[in-house]
Amino acid sequence: MFETTPRWVWHALLMATGFICIIAAGLLPVYGKRIGGWYRIHIATALIGSVLVILAAGMVFMVPYLSSIPSAFLIHVMLGLLLVLTLLVALLLAFLRSRAAGTRKAAIRTAHLWMGRIFILLVVANIILGLTAVGLLLPCLL
Repeated sequence: MFETTPRWVWHALLMATGFICIIAAGLLPVYGKRIGGWYRIHIATALIGSVLVILAAGMVFMVPYLSSIPSAFLIHVMLGLLLVLTLLVALLLAFLRSRAAGTRKAAIRTAHLWMGRIFILLVVANIILGLTAVGLLLPCLL
């Protein structure tokens, strides 16, 4: 089963699971403050989702046909690298926020929130490009 399943399917499953975890992490501060321990759940789901996304992004470099990339796939890969960078910056800002004080803490929090929002918008665009790259959506872009 593992050998016959295309690598892009595993990439998509890891990405989707990671994205769902990150979305849950992003929604907890907005809608889940009544849940006991919501902040720890926020951190745990963000970290789990981030690890899954980074693992899935790493799979791109194991694809044997990277030298003959269709245009949608190339854009998907480049946007994916930007997504990983955005995710790492958001995680770094979250780490820095926990160590900052005063007005710096508020500014870092705002930057963290905006980085998360940018990440989500880029993910939606990259999902469309990824599905297009494997021929499941918008075949005219290949």
